[in-house]
Amino acid sequence: MTILEKLQAKYANVEGISAARNIAEAVGLINGIDGRGAGAIADYIYKQFTISFDLNGGSGATPASVTKAEGMTIALPDGTGLTAPEGKEFAGWGSTALAEEADIESPYTVTEDVTLYAVWADVKEPTEP
Repeated sequence: MTILEKLQAKYANVEGISAARNIAEAVGLINGIDGRGAGAIADYIYKQFTISFDLNGGSGATPASVTKAEGMTIALPDGTGLTAPEGKEFAGWGSTALAEEADIESPYTVTEDVTLYAVWADVKEPTEP
């Protein structure tokens, strides 16, 4: 029996609660069902989306894709371990490969499957006093 089936069976007769999502919320995302805890239950019941990363011309270890439930937030990688193209520096993450400025902020709220692209800005020359 799945976690969802256990929740539905246990709370099927609770007045006003019919959807699995409402059941989970009504019982406070019951800790410990099947030893998995509340986070696992939320991830199981809510729709899952995957956030992937593209180095967009940079090099290094591409950050691992992250799969989270809809509405959850993730901290975006800060560029550590990435090597910028010549004359560029990591500026953040963009919604398209052609983004000239980082337009995705951290923490990022998960709403759909998406690929985020590294944005590389020109290295700023130090100014003389």
